[in-house]
Amino acid sequence: MSENQYSPLTQTVVRTLTDKLYEKRKAAALEIEKQTKELIKSNNMADVEKIISVLEQLTTTPNGNMRKGGLIGLAATAIALGSKHSAIYAVKLLEPVFTCFLDHDSRVRYFACESLYNIVKVCRASVLVKFDELFNILWNLSSDPDQNVRNGSELLDRLVKEIVISTKSFDLQNLMVVIRERIYSVDSSNKRFIISWLFSILTVPDFSVSEYFPEVLDGVFKALEDPSPAVHEITISVLTEMQNKLDPKRSDNVKLEGVINVLVIQATSQVPIVRDIAIQWLNQMFRYMDRFFPVLLDLLSDPTDEVLMLDIILITDICGQPKQQQQLDIRSLKLGDELNQE
Repeated sequence: MSENQYSPLTQTVVRTLTDKLYEKRKAAALEIEKQTKELIKSNNMADVEKIISVLEQLTTTPNGNMRKGGLIGLAATAIALGSKHSAIYAVKLLEPVFTCFLDHDSRVRYFACESLYNIVKVCRASVLVKFDELFNILWNLSSDPDQNVRNGSELLDRLVKEIVISTKSFDLQNLMVVIRERIYSVDSSNKRFIISWLFSILTVPDFSVSEYFPEVLDGVFKALEDPSPAVHEITISVLTEMQNKLDPKRSDNVKLEGVINVLVIQATSQVPIVRDIAIQWLNQMFRYMDRFFPVLLDLLSDPTDEVLMLDIILITDICGQPKQQQQLDIRSLKLGDELNQE
């Protein structure tokens, strides 16, 4: 780039911004932040856009230090724009950083995490227009081979979760589709990442997650089989939170038939803890027998022999209890004389 190509940045600032020493790059970034604030104050947004373009070009050069300089410069520009002006530039700030996560240099990926964190912190909900790409980046970073990159991505991940949780208009359905698609991941780090996202949205009162239980419950139970203690811990937390939401007083949107279908299958798992938790769930659901029993009857037409056999056993056990132990008056279900006799 020539001096004119750097404009409105000076060649000196760009040279310092792309120096191999981090402290020099940081000093140049502060200069860019100061200059951008002055341009905003004078309402010269055209030059602000030129600065963003110059920094974007730096992120695509073969020189690693120049790419790092472009990243820290974009973050500095976002900070200068602040919450008042950053929304309309969110996409322009994000896209060059996104590209750097494909970099083979782990230090570039690390600085991309740092840059993206600062941009997201300023832009907040404005970054959600790029949520799919952002989520995919976080997914890949969760299993990055470099520990420093993974550590940096965890801070970014927590920030994005915080923004999603506080955004009432967030597209929950889209996120649940992604979780459903990726919950069976073989990689423990990816699995922990996806389960942690499910836990985060389960804790938001304004998000109606219960209706998606049948779509993700099997994958959550499967995660219990993962050898990683971290995956096991977060999965137990998710199952506990999901179990609490089974109470009809808290939600009327739970699709019991799908949930029971999963539980019946998991109750035969070869993994003891999976069987134990599945049975705990089924035991809890007996308290809501007025909703639970008709679903069991519907499952008598299930095409799967294993599900059908376990369903018959459950119904037999319920109806075979001594009257003093029964938690259900079959007649209260108004099933009809023929079904009551059966």
